[in-house]
Amino acid sequence: MWRKMRVDAPADRMDDLVAAAESAGLELDDWGIDAPGGGWPLCGSGQAFVTPVVDDDERDLGAVCAAIRAAHERITGDPADWITPGGSFVFLPDGMESEWYDHVGPVAERLHGAEARGATQEVVALRAALVRVIEPAMHTGGSRWADFAAALDGLLEPPAGG
Repeated sequence: MWRKMRVDAPADRMDDLVAAAESAGLELDDWGIDAPGGGWPLCGSGQAFVTPVVDDDERDLGAVCAAIRAAHERITGDPADWITPGGSFVFLPDGMESEWYDHVGPVAERLHGAEARGATQEVVALRAALVRVIEPAMHTGGSRWADFAAALDGLLEPPAGG
């Protein structure tokens, strides 16, 4: 399942954190300084953060954090123990109808709660349900964008004979 995995660092190390994450070959969904009131990944900590999108069947949060630390150490030669894991959230594709998010969002929240409680059977069931809904949407969202872009191109073409 695709996840946004948050990795934290002190605010004054944001540039180093972003450079290390990019050097580790991670696709960053977002980065910035955490501020209160913005919803996940923001929690008001004041920390710098990056949120790469990662397939959690291939890498967990610990492995992502270790890859960013290793990249920083490779770049600078300095230890990177200031880079810490900050949590993960199910990645939901952009471009879907609001009703889709209204349905899928609460299931993702239930998954996060089950993971926090260590409810293994519930985690397995919720992951399977989310994968069945999210995987097809990943492709649908892209095709909707392509359809929109094609329609927009048609609107922007000059009229024939004009």
